[in-house]
Amino acid sequence: MVGTLEAKARLVLGGDVSLPEGFDDPLIDHRDGRPYSLVLSFDGCMVRKRISPDGQFSLVEEGGVLSLEDSGKPFLEDVGIVRMFGHSPTTITVSIAKGGKVLSTEEALAIADGYSEMEPLKGVTIHGGSPCTIGHYAEVVRAYRERYPDLPIGVGSEDLGSAAIRILKDAGATNIKVTVKDRSNLVDLWDRFEDAVSVFGRGMVVCTMYIGQSATDASLLDDAERLCSIGVMPDLKVRKTAEGGRKDVPLDRYMAILERSKESMRRHGLDGSGFDTLCYGCRLCTVIPFKDFRGR
Repeated sequence: MVGTLEAKARLVLGGDVSLPEGFDDPLIDHRDGRPYSLVLSFDGCMVRKRISPDGQFSLVEEGGVLSLEDSGKPFLEDVGIVRMFGHSPTTITVSIAKGGKVLSTEEALAIADGYSEMEPLKGVTIHGGSPCTIGHYAEVVRAYRERYPDLPIGVGSEDLGSAAIRILKDAGATNIKVTVKDRSNLVDLWDRFEDAVSVFGRGMVVCTMYIGQSATDASLLDDAERLCSIGVMPDLKVRKTAEGGRKDVPLDRYMAILERSKESMRRHGLDGSGFDTLCYGCRLCTVIPFKDFRGR
């Protein structure tokens, strides 16, 4: 069996999960009447995985105890299945703009009703984006702040300017994420990062970047170091690039990049504490420095 950190990294990078014949569980997410995905928990970590009959990983049930195999070999001795509420087991996730339609404030608030049994409830993540206006985005944030006065609220978009960043903060947002889909325009975003930190504070801003996307590992880590130096935490992900949910980045490379990014965070006094929204709060599809690197 493997250590917790390596196990989570292998699950993040690896393929789908198959179920034992005839196995079902009320905590599994179903779509079109079939098992679609599940959240596996082990040693304080959680990972969401798609379900397919020929998955790389196999769930095994014996005597009421669940374990996991990787390509037919023992992998994790004791795993659990966690109930999903929408997108995350612990945070409310609201997407205002879907399929070209913008949810009204009332429709956006109604999403929270599906999370009424969530325990513990750690935060709220609200996604905007076109064609949602910044004014409506702020209105929804304000409505959630009134409903949940003590919970952190995270916001994020690829096109938030300085004025929008301030508007969302004033509406009640706690954390913010800027996603870099094309690293060629990263040079144009540094002012925005600094604006976000000046408004939200150090450690309250996160930047998502993708490993293996038009950049060497060295340049990616240089950018992560620069982000940390101004108070922005890096969120390094890998896109699915293969069949069956697999991601085409070797485990050793992935873990080395994560370790280096964590070192940059430590040097600049960042550890993810107080950031319980967005991907740093969800933690289902990536490895989060400090939160998943316990004891390292």
